[in-house]
Amino acid sequence: MRRMSRPEDLASHRRAVLGQRADLATHRKLDDGSEIFCLDGPRNFILAAFAGKAWRPTWHYSYSTALARDAAAESFAEQRRKHAVFRAQRQADRRRPHSLEVGTVMVCSWGYEQTNVDYYEVIEVRGRNVELRELAKVVTHTGDMTGTCLPLAGEYVGAAFVRRGSASNTVAINTYQTAHVHDGRARCWSSYA
Repeated sequence: MRRMSRPEDLASHRRAVLGQRADLATHRKLDDGSEIFCLDGPRNFILAAFAGKAWRPTWHYSYSTALARDAAAESFAEQRRKHAVFRAQRQADRRRPHSLEVGTVMVCSWGYEQTNVDYYEVIEVRGRNVELRELAKVVTHTGDMTGTCLPLAGEYVGAAFVRRGSASNTVAINTYQTAHVHDGRARCWSSYA
């Protein structure tokens, strides 16, 4: 995908996508860089809307009435406003520090065709990062290849490692495991073969 070097390039490209109709269209630019083009055709009413810095139109529809087209344009503008609020909130959450403390036990349940449960203990807090160590667990069998487990505090398995804690007090162990604060309840596990 081509990257726009200047805002003028993006504006000229958007008009080129619409062709000659762009000069006849009413144009509305939103705060986040989104643009809405409304055009009255001979038999229909056209809406082309570009979200943010999009190269191609997000919406490009025709409507039977101008009222329906204008309602859709307002709906698009409202969606973009909500998205801007969501992004601002998400950025603020990312800057907020976690509240994990030394001694906090975290649990991670993951797996495909089976449920693996791992427990970790926070052994050191370094700003936004936490040092974790995997805990041993007490396993109880409740059926064929199923059961529950609880962590054994202070009994470690493997070496310590450092990960970044999030504002929601979760820690991404790797791409497929996310640990969260353990609530003290036994977790169900299952195994395959």
